[in-house]
Amino acid sequence: SIGAQALAQVLRGNLSKLTCINLNDNQVDNLGAISFAEALKLNNYVKELSLKNNTIGTLGAKTLAQAIKINNRLERLFLGRNCIGDAGAQAFAVALKARASQLVELNLQANRIGRGGEASLSKAMEFNLTMEKLATDRTIKTNDEKRRRMMIKSRV
Repeated sequence: SIGAQALAQVLRGNLSKLTCINLNDNQVDNLGAISFAEALKLNNYVKELSLKNNTIGTLGAKTLAQAIKINNRLERLFLGRNCIGDAGAQAFAVALKARASQLVELNLQANRIGRGGEASLSKAMEFNLTMEKLATDRTIKTNDEKRRRMMIKSRV
């Protein structure tokens, strides 16, 4: 996770114009996730962050969720195969309702999220106009139909 923290430090200062970061299978833990979350609050370039199959828990998930409430550049976040649980899922549900969030895709598969966490996420999608795809263990939900209905209403 030291490498993740070092990369996050570079991103924090906008010293790199990286737009896509893939640290799947790199033992990124809560500290690494917290470092990325702090960097995302300030970074203007990263559009995709993939942290699948790491050891990110609830604390890391909560801080990443806080970051997407602020960051208006990140479009895709992949956190499959971590350990964020229901509390982490609920933090993302709150974040998805934030106006600044520009996420179009969020993958939370294989994260020990129960029905309560999934219900919170599904409900949040009703309020989010940018999200196109949300993936959890039980569902892959898209907003395509809702978006089409809203576009038709706005033309009338």
